[in-house]
Amino acid sequence: MTFQRYVALGDSQTEGLNDPDGRGGFRGWADRFAEFLAADNPHVQYANLAVRGRLVGAIRAEQLEPALAMRPDLATVMGGLNDLMRPSVDLEAVAADLEAMLAALRGVGATVLTNTFPDPSTIAPLFRRLAPRVAAYNELIRAAAARHGAPVVDFAARGAGTDLRFWSPDRIHANPVGHSLIAAAFADTLGRAGHTGWDEPLPALAPAGRWRRVGGELRWLGRDVTPWMWRRARGRSSGDGIVAKRPRMVPVASLFHLVAPDDWPATGWYRTASLREEGFVHLSFADQVQAVANARYRDVAELIAVELDPVALRAEVRVEDSYGEGAAFPHVYGPVPVGAVVAKHPLRRAADGSWLFSPDPAAAHASPGR
Repeated sequence: MTFQRYVALGDSQTEGLNDPDGRGGFRGWADRFAEFLAADNPHVQYANLAVRGRLVGAIRAEQLEPALAMRPDLATVMGGLNDLMRPSVDLEAVAADLEAMLAALRGVGATVLTNTFPDPSTIAPLFRRLAPRVAAYNELIRAAAARHGAPVVDFAARGAGTDLRFWSPDRIHANPVGHSLIAAAFADTLGRAGHTGWDEPLPALAPAGRWRRVGGELRWLGRDVTPWMWRRARGRSSGDGIVAKRPRMVPVASLFHLVAPDDWPATGWYRTASLREEGFVHLSFADQVQAVANARYRDVAELIAVELDPVALRAEVRVEDSYGEGAAFPHVYGPVPVGAVVAKHPLRRAADGSWLFSPDPAAAHASPGR
């Protein structure tokens, strides 16, 4: 089964913290998972509503309604560790908020995945007191998911994610290796081929000496734990002032616009007659470019396919069959910022004069890491 519209709900792990995207932002397991979906369906669209520091109640209050409005056929819901790290927590209430999200998303027909969490005491001795809470919460997650037919990525049962090499120095957020593991686990649980082995342990390392371990714990306490405790004492959150990085449902893959080279501006905004007449600029997915070029631009002397980053398009992007012709195309409902350009690909002629399109493999990908 392929999916058309995927939305991710959650906190910092789903936002992608500590998995740099190479452009000053974060990639994360959900972006990686969306890439796996795009390998099966290059037209898949994706939104990520996750914001760091959010409790499950806040995820439900802030992210659920926007997610439902996007009409997803696939959703992931990850959250709870921020709740469990509080001195006191009502596990039943946290699980009830999680279950409400599973039920609502299932209610609109979406396939919904959630997950359990690994034993935190294996990541840091200081987290040992959290282990019973995590185990109890995991049981509540499994029960809630079973009631609503939501597949569970059971990290706890599979013993995955307990190696420090999957975690950033703060031991709270996954590193790029860990995010890759999480993405593979979700893909495998969804039944996607080629993603098994995510629960296999890394090669064993020689045990560290006692004083080296003690020194590592002390550095971690000073660098990561103390600032976190001080922020909590002041009633602050790492998510204060942060908004979702991908709040709109837009395609995962690059989009393309066909134009004569001299008609594309060097700076500013690009507007077309269709924007005035129909309200949108026509775009194409990569597999649609060649057919569109031959249907509409056969007599143009020169033609380029301008590759665009969907996330950088400021206006709404819709994938729709506007003319009832049986094929859906992406349209952007506003002018195109020139800054959204990733690359320009010249089309060439075949022997019979038809256009041929093959993206330059040396061109940069749109939004690296998506």
